[in-house]
Amino acid sequence: MRRKEREVTDQAEIAAILREAEILRLALNNGPYPYLLPVNFAFTLETNRLTLFFHSARQGGKHDVIRRDNRAAFEVDCRCRLLPSHADNPCATGFAYASVIGCGTVEPVPEAEKEQVLLRLLAHYGVDARHLDPAHVAATACYAVHVHAYTAKQHVG
Repeated sequence: MRRKEREVTDQAEIAAILREAEILRLALNNGPYPYLLPVNFAFTLETNRLTLFFHSARQGGKHDVIRRDNRAAFEVDCRCRLLPSHADNPCATGFAYASVIGCGTVEPVPEAEKEQVLLRLLAHYGVDARHLDPAHVAATACYAVHVHAYTAKQHVG
């Protein structure tokens, strides 16, 4: 990391960034060009072990891409705002942010665990649900990104 003073290593702060982030940007390997998609997500972070979860319909291009190559990179961010310059120099303008980036492998969530993952996803967005319609659970695909490496960074301005 080039800007070590911006690195975040405290697990509580990394978890806070992940809680505040609204979108997971997932980059998958798709031949000559990456396949980049924004998805709703949830996470677990226990003793530096990060797992991300996302869901989708059971069909679509991402499923084929993941089956061919399940390696992925990801990014989440929050607390983004412009830091205008206080001088007569527009080049002194900056940007505040907090982010987590990393890489890992994508695996389907076992059928028996899908409802819990979906409940975790809803909770990430403030929806308090206790159970879900089994037909909706069956119609949904859930994936876990088993993160191999990640870094967190923030610039508060």
